[in-house]
Amino acid sequence: MIMIPVIVISIAISVFLYNTIAKKTEVEYTDNLEQVVFNYVEYIDQTLTNISENAAKDALLIESLKDLRTKDLISIVTNNLNNDSLIFGSGIFFDLDMNPFTSSLAYFFSYRNKKDSIIEMIVDEDSDKILYNYIENNPEWWEIPSGFHTSGWTKPYSDSLSGSDNLVTYYHPFYFDDEFAGIVTIDISLEVLEKWLTENERVIEHKINPTTVCLQTNLNF
Repeated sequence: MIMIPVIVISIAISVFLYNTIAKKTEVEYTDNLEQVVFNYVEYIDQTLTNISENAAKDALLIESLKDLRTKDLISIVTNNLNNDSLIFGSGIFFDLDMNPFTSSLAYFFSYRNKKDSIIEMIVDEDSDKILYNYIENNPEWWEIPSGFHTSGWTKPYSDSLSGSDNLVTYYHPFYFDDEFAGIVTIDISLEVLEKWLTENERVIEHKINPTTVCLQTNLNF
């Protein structure tokens, strides 16, 4: 089990329960509401665990590449989106001192727009149009891994790079010759997470021994 932000669970679960569970007078669930919440938390936790493992694998792949080419790096982050519909965005961001390209900054970022199309942003020696300076702005997803060389989840935030609200990001550092070189990021949208919970409601309920429980609408978290 990984450590994930409490606020991610509380927001996702409370919104989902208010919009779906609380509107029902009789539903088939376990002995009490706490067990229902536990099942949803367990599903979210497993999903986010998979995401953190993917980021770690991406970091290892980048470290193993002898020739860092733009097409390979953008392919890594775009594949994350293609392989998991829950992922909103993914990026590779290089540290200034370890940037292998001639541009002042180098990053490779893919995200989904409102039409669910994948948009790719590339900043390297061929396209040094910096849309977002993460070194100067120092957002949480860059500040913590670059300063403490650790991986983890951010708190929810609004992303100026993609123009999206209510994102949480998993960040994982990578190294060249044991020196911090940059990070891999994978983003989750809380709105997409709510939609995912709704679509997978029956799957999650299938794990639960059916019993009739009357739910109240004054749920508190």
